[in-house]
Parts: sequence; structure tokens; C-alpha cells
Amino acid sequence: GQCLNALVYQGFLKIWDLTYDMNGRQGGSALRYFIDGVSRNCIDCIRVNENPRQAKVSLKHKKIAHPFILVFITAASIFIAEALVMMVLPFIKGISPVYEGTIDALLLTVLVFPVLYLFLFRPMISVIRSLSEAEDELQMANEELEARVAIRTSELAWANDSLKKEMEERVKIEGDLRDSEKRYRCLLEDMNDAAFLADAETGRITDANRSAEMLLMRTREEIICMHQSGLHPEGKSMWYRRIFREYKEIPQGNIDDMEVVRKDGRVVPVTISSAPVTIAGRQFLIGLFRDMTERKRLEEELRRTAMT
Repeated sequence: GQCLNALVYQGFLKIWDLTYDMNGRQGGSALRYFIDGVSRNCIDCIRVNENPRQAKVSLKHKKIAHPFILVFITAASIFIAEALVMMVLPFIKGISPVYEGTIDALLLTVLVFPVLYLFLFRPMISVIRSLSEAEDELQMANEELEARVAIRTSELAWANDSLKKEMEERVKIEGDLRDSEKRYRCLLEDMNDAAFLADAETGRITDANRSAEMLLMRTREEIICMHQSGLHPEGKSMWYRRIFREYKEIPQGNIDDMEVVRKDGRVVPVTISSAPVTIAGRQFLIGLFRDMTERKRLEEELRRTAMT
């Protein structure tokens, strides 16, 4: 750690001072450059140890140098270390070749190992650790993404099934409505009485059958959107509006002695049978108008016959 780096740094400086004193001059520029590089690396390591979080970030983003540079550093460190050992060994006298070789190997190992650790092993270990952490993070992100995709897929499948069921129900309802409308239209058209369907809130006529066209001598297009009071004599419109409001609340009602006005202005006596109905959630009032002209004529003839 910090102590080992400082020790290596001081050791290199002592060796440099010894070499300088022995030769009486500064060492080669390559040697001085090597020692300066080691010292800077030691100082960086000391700073890193002072701030562990910054150390983690710096190690995570640290890259391994080019292989040629690594080989050069290895060869240069071995060469310089061996040169330093050869400079130191002459000062040690009276030892056998075996001890001399042992000291040579020991000093070479002590001098080379810190350099290889600082420039090769440590960056390589940090990069391997960073790659391992990145792989773990990628695996976690992949698992999280797969979990989200699975959840989203299940949600989409559920939404798709719900939408499919809703569409099937809507198609069924539309089919039922078409069938109901068809039956309603057939029933309405087969009636002998004139039939009018009016909105219970506005009093506007929304539908009529062929008998209604014949009674009023108007087309269905002309009848639709007329107000129900427009079917009756103009002077009695307010009275017919009041009757309409009363009978839309009655389950079933029959009104005699009513009148409607044809397109040509002729007044026709009718009887009205009414009943409230609900269609598509809206309230309507259906009225069946029966032409009483022929009946009134027969009643008048009978009255005349009785009087004579």
C-alpha cells in the first residue's frame, strides 16, 4: 500500500544517490526518467489511498498501456535493476559466488517487483476488476430489462385480451341493436295506425311510419324533427304541449277527440294511444294516431237516421 510505495520511492532515491556518489556524476537520462516515473506513480498512489472513492473511480476508468510499452517497461526495469545490483555488489567483499548470486537475485527481485506491480499488475488487476463489475452491472441491467419486458408483455397481453373481449361485446351489441331496429322497423311499418316517436325531453319527432305519412300527407323526412305540437291545430298548440308533458309520465294513456292538421290544412279527428319507451338510454313517447273520420261520418249518419 502506501508504506510500500514510499519505501520503494526512498529506496530508489538512495540507490540514485549512491550511484551519483560512486560515479561522481549523474546517472543516465533513462535511469533518471525511470526513477522520476516511479516517484510520480508513488505520489499518485499515496493520493489515491487518501481518497478511496476517488481511487475507485480512477481505477475503474484506468486503461492498460499498449503491449509494446508494457514489454519495454518490463525489459527496462530488469535491465536497470540488474545494472544497479552490479553497481552495489562490488562494495560487498568477501562473499562466495553462491551468496553473490543469491544477493543478486534477491536484490533484483526486490527492485523489479515494485515496478512490475505498479506499472503492470496493479493496472491489470484494476481493469479486470472493473470489467468484472461492469459485467455484473450489465447482467443485473439485463435481468431487470427482461423482468420489465415480461411485465410489459403480460400487461399488453391482458390489454389485448380485454380489448378483444370489448370488441366482441361491441360487435354483439351492435348486432343486437341492428336486429332490434329491424324488428322495431318491421313492427312499426306493419301498423295500420299512424305511429309517431317523439323525444320525451324536447318533444321533437324522431321517427314515423308509412301510415303517419298517409295521415298527414307528408313524407317521413318532413315529419321528422317537427315538434309534436305542430301536428295539431295552431290555436291549440299550448294545450297539446301540456297534454304531452302529462302523458309522458303515464305508463299508458288513451285520448279521444283529438285533432291533427294535414299538409293541405284539413283537420282530421283522431284518437291517440301513448306509452313512454326507453331506447339506448333515452326516454321517448310513442303515440298511435287512429283516423276517426270514417267513424265520425257513420256516427253522424246514424244520428240523422234516428232523428228522421
